[in-house]
Amino acid sequence: MLARVSTQDADLHGRHIPAGERMLFLLAAANRDADAFEDPVQVKLDRRRNAHLTFGSGAHRCPGSPLARLEMRVALEASSRPFVLTQIVNASADSAGRPGLRCTGGRS
Repeated sequence: MLARVSTQDADLHGRHIPAGERMLFLLAAANRDADAFEDPVQVKLDRRRNAHLTFGSGAHRCPGSPLARLEMRVALEASSRPFVLTQIVNASADSAGRPGLRCTGGRS
């Protein structure tokens, strides 16, 4: 949610907003605007027209947004690689009572 105060009288979509009026904006709702996004409720990682407001905009843009984008790219790339397989090697337990495990790399 984003809170702002109107600095001057304004009329917006048939409603008068006097100067000094407090307003709340739902940014998540803006990202689902059918006028701005084709099929806005579908997750499309390759969406070309993507002027979303997830990280804010202008002077209020999140300074951490490049790091968040990089982290998401790394996470998606890592999740697309084969997972490491774990298998029970020996049903007998070790001295601490744990079964023996072996990790092997995934096959490509």
